[in-house]
Amino acid sequence: MQSNNDDPIQQKVKQIIQEAQQAIAAGDQQTAVVLLDQVLSQHPDHPDANYQSALLDLQVKGSEAALKKFERAVTNKPQSESHWIGYIETLIETASLEIVLEALELGQQYALTANRAQDLAAKFLAKSPDGKQPSNLEQTTPVDHANARDIVSGYQYHQAENYYYPQSQSEFAYKDVGNTQNKLFNLLSRTQDRSVFSPELLGQGSDWPMFYHLTPMRANLLRPFITQLASGKTLELGAGCGAVTRFIGELGGDVVALEGSRDRARVIGKRCEDLPNVTVIADLIQHLNTDEKFDVVTLIGVLEYSQVFVDEPDPVQFILNKAKSFLKEDGILIVAIENQLGLKYFAGAAEDHLGQAMFGINDSYTDKTAITFGRKALTKQIKQAGFKEVELYVPLPDYKTPVSIVYPLGFSDEAEEAGFNVGTLLAGSNVFDKQKPTVPTMSLENAWQVVGRNGLGQDLANSFLFVARQESKPFTGIHKPVLAAHYGAERPKQFAKETEIVLQPNGVKALTRMVGDTQSLLEHHDWEQTDYHEGTLWYDELLKLMNRPGWDYSALSNWAVEWVTALRNIAPAKPENTIPELQHFKTLLPANYIDATPTNYIVNTEGQGQFFDLEWNFSIALPIEFVVFRGLYLTLHRVTSCAKPASDVPVLLMDITKQVMQEQGFVLSQYDWDLFIELFNTFQNKTQGVNGQQLNGITQSMDVASLPVRQLFS
Repeated sequence: MQSNNDDPIQQKVKQIIQEAQQAIAAGDQQTAVVLLDQVLSQHPDHPDANYQSALLDLQVKGSEAALKKFERAVTNKPQSESHWIGYIETLIETASLEIVLEALELGQQYALTANRAQDLAAKFLAKSPDGKQPSNLEQTTPVDHANARDIVSGYQYHQAENYYYPQSQSEFAYKDVGNTQNKLFNLLSRTQDRSVFSPELLGQGSDWPMFYHLTPMRANLLRPFITQLASGKTLELGAGCGAVTRFIGELGGDVVALEGSRDRARVIGKRCEDLPNVTVIADLIQHLNTDEKFDVVTLIGVLEYSQVFVDEPDPVQFILNKAKSFLKEDGILIVAIENQLGLKYFAGAAEDHLGQAMFGINDSYTDKTAITFGRKALTKQIKQAGFKEVELYVPLPDYKTPVSIVYPLGFSDEAEEAGFNVGTLLAGSNVFDKQKPTVPTMSLENAWQVVGRNGLGQDLANSFLFVARQESKPFTGIHKPVLAAHYGAERPKQFAKETEIVLQPNGVKALTRMVGDTQSLLEHHDWEQTDYHEGTLWYDELLKLMNRPGWDYSALSNWAVEWVTALRNIAPAKPENTIPELQHFKTLLPANYIDATPTNYIVNTEGQGQFFDLEWNFSIALPIEFVVFRGLYLTLHRVTSCAKPASDVPVLLMDITKQVMQEQGFVLSQYDWDLFIELFNTFQNKTQGVNGQQLNGITQSMDVASLPVRQLFS
């Protein structure tokens, strides 16, 4: 195996950057820009490429355009003094004294010499008359974000922690396990970028509570409503630790985040400290009184706790009516909650609030416990509170970390007749569920397909996303043609995207755009349209065969033939398009086929197969052997449970992968296997925004990952 210093991908990148530098030296800026853009399109955080590109931007576009690239350069290669100099010199042209001084201090901790730091400081002070701080720079006193609005009258403002609180407070007693609130506050206090897609916060979720409060996937829940959130006023009742608050604030809408726990309110205040359109209040829902009305009111993960924390004859109705009292006449209420009859709870998942399997299914709630409802019962509760129009969206796998959302139209006969398969979307989300059953009673993936075919997706969804309105007129406008939206799992900002599946007069289409820049979502409508592919997803065929009791190796091998044959039919790439270490392989595939996995291969009713959604690109042509290895291993790894197989099926996923590949005629030396695993690890890290040399969790488990055979009913 190669050492990390000889990473073949980085060798290719280094060569391109050197060519760009030569072009710059020769005065050919246009060629340099093309070469550097080629690197940054695949390696957006590459420090040297960002540095060289920033230098060009300084000449052509100015300091503002260069600053972000200089920032990426120092973040990813802090040991380079030249990167720090370029970054700080650009800050001198664009930023305040406080920010420049922080950068000078931080730079000296890594690579900036004291003499160089003094020179840069003198350069900044020389910009201001008499060497003083420029007069337009604000002092560090925390800003009053509420601008003395009506809703905060009667509250005191905690300037240091940016939230309002009543003089005498009955505090909400909810706390996460493990002192999560304090850990979050301390983390945010030492974090500069607190945005939804902050690279500093991505990957900091070491346990479930931390992951839940930090993951950008939380924002996906409200993406269908960005127009209303950005243009109106939102009241978030029970705002938790501010993950959703931050998203609404970045959209630019006016948001009031009400949170009963002061420990949590201070976390929201810290996370949204730079957003003047966010007001944080630490108080109980039942104590909030204001004449101010809102366009949107949210109850996200709140209604289920009504019986625990509200001392009223009917706590659920009290909270729903209280929420309604804050709404404008044409405003909308958004309610997100678990489904008492969610499919995963039949499969053995623990009830989310009481921690016991079958607790909700057995209807074991009392009038003092948390409580959830089925679709019909909760719809009745919402209408009883005076909401005349109610629509149900389904977040998948749940409302906590949704990777997809099925809109009401997605469950209609009209959508099914047009060729939309909601079952595939339901089934595909299961692997992303962070709280799925550890000992499942069934294959949730296969069961979801059955649920979808029988029109039970809303009734058996793991979570609900209800949208309600007091007016009797139906919902109209923006969402009418949308069947579903898919966002994918946790990704760095530069790879974050959404795909809307829409019903158009000429059939079902897929519209895709990048969503990493939250503030520009309403400004730019650069959607890319593609066809929606009807047919059988080849991964779904694997799930079927692996859930037949006694399935054997020959069935698995036969399944692989269709997909491998499709790969063999792809026009090969030229040997010069790859690195020397891979040029001995006979068949090389174009770089974008790294993602040609069985999950991205569909076979139509006429038996014709097609790859789709090949969004990743590895910059170099890859051996077909590597594409088969990666695709097969990841697909097997994606299966969350299977029936007990025959004795001829290996237990370990890597052994199955190697055996199938050998039967398909792919024989590798140990050197090739080591190189493939290194390439695999590098690419997986790249998609997650992780250092390429770090051992990825999937790679780390390759020696032990085994078939997830169900023990119950086998």
